Amino acid sequence: CVFLTKSMTSLCNVCLGCGRLLQDVCPLCDGAAFFHDCEAPFFVFLLAGQSNMVGRGNGAELDQNMLDFIDEQADVYMAYDIDKSGREQANTTSGNEFLPLGRATQWSAGGDCYTHGPEWGIVQRLLERGIVPRVVPGGKKPRIYLIKFAMGSSSLQVQWSPEGEYFPQFISFTRLMLQRVAQLEKAQPRIDCCFWNQGNTDADKAPWRDGYKVNLVNFVRCVWKELEVSGPVPFPFVPLELHWR
Repeated sequence: CVFLTKSMTSLCNVCLGCGRLLQDVCPLCDGAAFFHDCEAPFFVFLLAGQSNMVGRGNGAELDQNMLDFIDEQADVYMAYDIDKSGREQANTTSGNEFLPLGRATQWSAGGDCYTHGPEWGIVQRLLERGIVPRVVPGGKKPRIYLIKFAMGSSSLQVQWSPEGEYFPQFISFTRLMLQRVAQLEKAQPRIDCCFWNQGNTDADKAPWRDGYKVNLVNFVRCVWKELEVSGPVPFPFVPLELHWR
């Protein structure tokens, strides 16, 4: 995982000086992740990638205990724009608004039902590990804003490349929703982390697969540059990994 620690901010922000793209330690588990202000009243996370980030889980099947835990610890909202290409299903959005995260937040045109992606697990782990505090100054629950831009069957080599069609759309959508957070919170937001779930499409073609490391490093650097006004230092970038069961 790519992330920043207080003792490593002078090292390479991509490999942390180790010469490798991915780290063995995950900031959602036993890593030393930190955000710009761990006592902030609200946090902003970007969710991007292909269909694994879109998610095909049925909202009606979400575990109620998990929903209750998250609801007790934080107020979570999500804005989303998914599947613009229409390759797997028609495009759906939250209408450039933040919706309370629940079973009926993300509509799937393909399944004609409400679905979900990894956002629930991400928020649960952030709260469980204390990376997002359960109580902020004033004794109130923290507010978490998720900005999700994910497109099924998309590749880093083509669509997500800085020269591709989705990169500028991702940046534009993120900026727009950051403005919405600023309106809601009456404060300038900072991006606390970007979670990336993508790679299956690139893995199918040898040249794309072999170039993934270079492409991902370039992608991260370009995202940081385009969104550098959101914070004084590059925000953490966490590539997620699929686990088959």
